[in-house]
Amino acid sequence: FVSNEIHYISDPEDGLEYAKKPINTLISGGGDCEDQTLLLCSLLETVGVKTYIAFTDDHVFALVRFNQSHPVPGVAPHLFVDGIACYALDAADPGALIGDCVSKPYAVERVFDVRRRAPVAFSIVP
Repeated sequence: FVSNEIHYISDPEDGLEYAKKPINTLISGGGDCEDQTLLLCSLLETVGVKTYIAFTDDHVFALVRFNQSHPVPGVAPHLFVDGIACYALDAADPGALIGDCVSKPYAVERVFDVRRRAPVAFSIVP
């Protein structure tokens, strides 16, 4: 829904990043990668899917975590939080499937827990 219905709209070019509340992104029908990611994570968390937000130097995307007993077959995890696989889900890419992302795992600089609103430690296993 998010990648197909929410249009990519860049922040104003004043050098600052603005993160909209998910409801504002939904109402306006557009936002940049962090706005789309926040909306996607909000929707997924509402239905019980654990999410994180991954930051690179030039992109933001969602990470989804499933129960260990339900890994995604045939898809490599993007990284691990607390030893549990997390899979990329890029809200800004209309063609992306779970596990697809324009950013490579090694490019992730920070991971943020959506529900706790706090950074988390993560590991990348080659």
